[in-house]
Amino acid sequence: MPTKEPRLNVVLDKETRDLIAHIAAQRETTSSKIAADLINEALDMAEDQYWSELAEERRKDTRPPLSHDEFWALARKKIKK
Repeated sequence: MPTKEPRLNVVLDKETRDLIAHIAAQRETTSSKIAADLINEALDMAEDQYWSELAEERRKDTRPPLSHDEFWALARKKIKK
């Protein structure tokens, strides 16, 4: 079925291609749909990893937290720039 979604060409080794085709056949869908789902899942995992690493860096920060007034004073300074 034609789609207006953008296309992405990817070169896969035979083993990976066959595995995706096998999963697609089991789920009665297309290899393209399975590949897109796997890519989206990997992107979600990469995003989760990024935020986890950022949270860990912030957790290690020993500076005391800013008060409400201190935060907004800094924010106003940055907005004026």
